[in-house]
Amino acid sequence: MVVVIAILSALAGLAAPPIMKWIKKSQVSEAKAILNTAVSQCLEEFRSNTNPPDDPNGWKNRKPEAVNRRLPGNYQFSAGKSTCSGISIEDKNSVKELPDLSFSINSEGQVSKLARVYDPEYEYAAKSFGPTSLSESAISINACLERRSNCLQNLNKYLASGVDGLASAKDWTGGCTFPEDPNAGCNVEVWAFKKMKYPNKQAFDQAYEEVLGQTCREERQKLIAAKHNGATPANVIALGCPSMWWFQGLEMSKEVYDNKIAEEEEAKCLADREAARKNGHQGKYGPATGPRRCGDVVWMCNMQELTENEYNISTCAAPPPTPPRPCRWPPFMC
Repeated sequence: MVVVIAILSALAGLAAPPIMKWIKKSQVSEAKAILNTAVSQCLEEFRSNTNPPDDPNGWKNRKPEAVNRRLPGNYQFSAGKSTCSGISIEDKNSVKELPDLSFSINSEGQVSKLARVYDPEYEYAAKSFGPTSLSESAISINACLERRSNCLQNLNKYLASGVDGLASAKDWTGGCTFPEDPNAGCNVEVWAFKKMKYPNKQAFDQAYEEVLGQTCREERQKLIAAKHNGATPANVIALGCPSMWWFQGLEMSKEVYDNKIAEEEEAKCLADREAARKNGHQGKYGPATGPRRCGDVVWMCNMQELTENEYNISTCAAPPPTPPRPCRWPPFMC
C-alpha cells in the first residue's frame, strides 16, 4: 500500500505542472474570446453610433457589454482601458505569466490587436490573438503606436487650450504597420481655430471667414498686409477679434512665434560669424548674445573655423614666450 501510494504521488507530481499549464492556457483562450466579443460589440458601436467619436456618448467612450464579464484566473481589465477606443487586460499575479492582451480601434474603424508575452510557454496561445512583444513585428508596431498616442495626446491638449493659428503641436500621418510605413510620423502641420484642427491655412482662413465678423476680417487683412510681428494689437482685440501672435503677417501660437524669433536671431548670429570669417578674423570669436548657437565659441585662422585645440597648434596661435635667460654671477646682474 505504501509503495502504491508513493508511486501515485510521484505520478501526480509529474502530472501537476502540465495540468496547470493546460488550465492557464485555457484561461488565455477564454480571455481572448471575451476580448474578441468586445471587438465585435465596439465595431457595431462604430457603425451605428452617430455622435462624434470623442463625445461622452460617442463610440470611443462606450463600454461594450463584454467588459462586464468576469475574467478568468488573475486577469483584470487595465485601469483606463475599458472603452471602445482601447481595451486591455493584464495578469495581476505578482509574478506575471499570462500574456497581456489589448486591442484598439482607430478613427477609420481599423482594429489593432497586440499581446505582450512574459513566459514563452504562452507565446503560441497569444499569437492567435495578435502580434506578440517577443516578435520583431510587435516591437515595431508597439513603438509606433506609442509614438502615435503621444502625438495625438499632445495635439488634443493643444487644441483644448483654445490657441488659434499655426499650432506648435503636430498631427500624425501614416499607419503603424510592419514592415514600417516610411510615411508614419508626427510631422503634419496643423492650424487651430476655435479648438478645431484644420489641415492647411486655406481651410483655416475659410473657418475664420465663416465665424468672425466683417470688422475682424478687415483688421486681420491689415495685419497680414503689414506683415505684422508680435501679439495682436490691443485695439484689434478690443473689437472682439481673437488674440494671436504674428510673424511676418502669419498667425501662430506664442510657442511657434518664440521659435520663429529664436530662429531669426540665431540666423543673424551665424551670418555675423560667417562675415567675420570671410573678413579674416583671427583668434577667438564668441560667445555672442542670443539663443541657441549664438552662444558657441569658435576659433578662426586663415578664414577657417577651428576648435580651440586646432587653433593652438595652427600658424595663427601666438608663439610661446621666450624663457628668461639664466642668472649668472655676480648676483647683482640677475
